[in-house]
Amino acid sequence: MFSPHVRWLSRAALVFGLALAFAGLWTAEGAVTNQYTLLGYLSERGYEAVPLKWTDDNHLFVEGKINCRKAAFCVDTGAGFTTVDQSLAVGVKRVKKTAKKTYGVYGVAALEQQIVIIDKLEPGPVSLEKQPAEVANLHTFRETHLGSLIPANRSFKEPDVLLGLSFLRENHAIIDCRKPTLYLRRQEPDAALTGDIEQLLQASGFVSVSLLLTNGSLYTAGAINGHPATFLFDTGGGVTTIDAGQVDALGLGV
Repeated sequence: MFSPHVRWLSRAALVFGLALAFAGLWTAEGAVTNQYTLLGYLSERGYEAVPLKWTDDNHLFVEGKINCRKAAFCVDTGAGFTTVDQSLAVGVKRVKKTAKKTYGVYGVAALEQQIVIIDKLEPGPVSLEKQPAEVANLHTFRETHLGSLIPANRSFKEPDVLLGLSFLRENHAIIDCRKPTLYLRRQEPDAALTGDIEQLLQASGFVSVSLLLTNGSLYTAGAINGHPATFLFDTGGGVTTIDAGQVDALGLGV
């Protein structure tokens, strides 16, 4: 999930479920080899491209609009549901309130969430209608609490909208982290197209990692220095983060 407290380290590609990252595709017929750009390949197959930018604190952002109001979007696979800041939810139709447990890296919290339907959601050049979202205060770091609220001077960019995993799955998203772009598709790709993409990724040298969707987040089992570990795939995390309580058990020196 989006965290402004960590700084830039590296921009490694993340590969997860329906969100795939790769820069080029190659197919061969006999002695003839054709090279495709990712943009061209996916555009021909019904995907729409949303150019993204890396922020200084290593998050994927795009400028856009919500119901014709300007908004900054952050692509955040660690957020289980699309979330809009309360300032942009004024006047937006509330459909329900839900009491739920919110799962995160550091534990579980019980929260009451308001659910709204955004009539027109425009991340970059793509326009989508009737998109559900939760309402939250995403601008908490713009204030300093010293008995009274004082505007804070922060160097990092804060989002107005988190494009969470629900949005990415519903719109069949592909994320290219090398040339930051979000690709969206209005119809679910059929088995043939999914298989073609998987084969082309493998032919281009990519390795597939199977993920498990649990409590609105994507996890996989693996190891660190030979010790079993559970990994959370989170584009909202600016850097790779390890639980401080596991440092010794994982054989890591600090």
